[in-house]
Amino acid sequence: MALPDSLPLVPYPVDVRREEGVIPLASARISGDAAVAGQLRDALVTRTGIRSQIVGGGTDAEIALSVDPAVGGPEAYLLDTREDRVLITGADAAGLFYGTRTLLQLVHESDAGWVVPACASRMLRASRTAA
Repeated sequence: MALPDSLPLVPYPVDVRREEGVIPLASARISGDAAVAGQLRDALVTRTGIRSQIVGGGTDAEIALSVDPAVGGPEAYLLDTREDRVLITGADAAGLFYGTRTLLQLVHESDAGWVVPACASRMLRASRTAA
């Protein structure tokens, strides 16, 4: 399955740039927040059958998870899938989680196996207001 030029993401990021190429996910090494890494690993197994390692080595792709409040307001995140690695940085724990959900939307099967398109995106989640 090839992805269209406009990435199929819901909600759609505030800023997204599609780059050339893909990152193969025949296996992956996930590092960072242990709870979110475990959730992502389980979701990747369910979606693709790929058995990812949490902190390991010698694999096709590195998925690094981190939190940095400078990313933006509550629930914001940055997702960068270039140069054979995936970086997800959340402004908080919720943003980090939402970044992994966006990554899961990008994962697709191709002739080369399970891959993620190379892209950079920024998502600023809408703040919630009490009714």
